[in-house]
Amino acid sequence: MAKPSVKSIAISLLVLASLAVNGVILHYNWWRDSFNAELDKQSQVIKTVKGAVEYLSLGNVATEKNHLMILHGTAGGHDAGEILADWLALDEDTHVIVPSRPGYLRTPIHSGLTPRQSADAMAALLDELKIDKITVLGWGGGALTAMAMAQYHPQKLDGLVLLSPLVKHDEKFNFANQNSARVFNPAAVYVERDFFGRDFKAYLQWQGHQWAPDFIFKGLLPDKLANIELTLTRLKQIASTLLPPSRRELGRQNDYFNFARLSATPQLDIRLPTLVIHSVDDEIVDFAQGRYAAEHIEGAELFEVKDESHFSTINALAVGKFHAFLEQLRK
Repeated sequence: MAKPSVKSIAISLLVLASLAVNGVILHYNWWRDSFNAELDKQSQVIKTVKGAVEYLSLGNVATEKNHLMILHGTAGGHDAGEILADWLALDEDTHVIVPSRPGYLRTPIHSGLTPRQSADAMAALLDELKIDKITVLGWGGGALTAMAMAQYHPQKLDGLVLLSPLVKHDEKFNFANQNSARVFNPAAVYVERDFFGRDFKAYLQWQGHQWAPDFIFKGLLPDKLANIELTLTRLKQIASTLLPPSRRELGRQNDYFNFARLSATPQLDIRLPTLVIHSVDDEIVDFAQGRYAAEHIEGAELFEVKDESHFSTINALAVGKFHAFLEQLRK
């Protein structure tokens, strides 16, 4: 039998490479369409006097007083809030409202360019849903909207929970490209919705992360973490809420714009029962942020979590504290 020539081997390899590339492109096209369809199927969009707001509803809608609103961090969307609701081990008697903050997924950016405007939109959402009182939880960058709700719509809240909150100016969020204007300009943000734009790059990265062994990620985490496995599991969960980036980019950039303009000593005029939960070892939002909130909100309680990451802050002890706070509110 004649041996295959170098030329025939090269042609075969090119054919295989072409098939592999085409397979990736076909899979990406299917993935993007199905991923977006699943996101939209879970939620609904409602028109309010402050603009359209997308939200997800979980649990017992008919409850009279066990309402909880979760405001996701940066980036994210209603899917990130749903994951957090699962981490919090909420019972079925709790009705959870999880909006996508302005600029994320199907909530238009103009529904709230600032934390105050975003808070107004969330209050308008509650009016449309005919919810008189609710507990609001703000996670990370979502804490700014949660605090604005507590300051400007206190009559709608029975309590406030701040989880790893960003509260005041921090140089690591002082992005130079966000400092040139006083008002955020959505038209200046290049979202890249084209087929081979940010979504395609994120898809390739996502596939790589899916196949990468855990020891690679463990090497990026501090050794002192009590729950490295929990952190890894949650990182993989929350990573999906960055996708597709084209549908979250306006919200992310707007968040950064607002972060860069935070005061180093903000006045927190909040007079509601408040629980602040923060890990002293948080690698993303410094513990000093949560401590500042607890020190400057009248009567606020700070629950310090030790040896946990930003994503494993809600450990069993923190979940217990959260539920005890809710029970106290509902007495």
